[in-house]
Amino acid sequence: IIEGKAIVRYINHPIPQFQQTFADVISKCSSVIFCRASPFHKGLIAMFYKKYYQGVVVAIGDGGNDVRMIQEADIGIGIVGVEGNQASSAADFSIPRFRFIERLILHHGRWVLFRMAFFFNYYGFKVTILTIILFCYLAYAGFTGTSLLPNAYLAGYNSVLTVVLPISYAVY
Repeated sequence: IIEGKAIVRYINHPIPQFQQTFADVISKCSSVIFCRASPFHKGLIAMFYKKYYQGVVVAIGDGGNDVRMIQEADIGIGIVGVEGNQASSAADFSIPRFRFIERLILHHGRWVLFRMAFFFNYYGFKVTILTIILFCYLAYAGFTGTSLLPNAYLAGYNSVLTVVLPISYAVY
């Protein structure tokens, strides 16, 4: 348990080794509770985590006092609640209830990762096929620099295959 006034002393300590030691101690804890923290302290905590940890910082808040923390984090999740809509207005994602966080992170986050990986594989496949065709033609032509396909065909190839992916993904 770390109190708000101690947060400022630990995070803004003039000796960098002390800050690194504090980060090492926090990383070994199974849970850390920051209590009596002002919006400034919450923002410092988010900045500290971004500085000393390689992962993505996710901040979840439900009131106006969480706005600075949400804005400092890599991903901000605002919960519309009794305290108002300030947190959800400043956040990257807004959810109506706290119970939707599990679905947002585990379900939708997994699908976004899967779709992005599929997109990059598809894009690499599309470019590789075109490159192999053009390289084979250049080898046949003696590497003279002539083009097998006019620019209009190349643009059409890229356009058609770029449009086919989202449509096929939506249909299936």
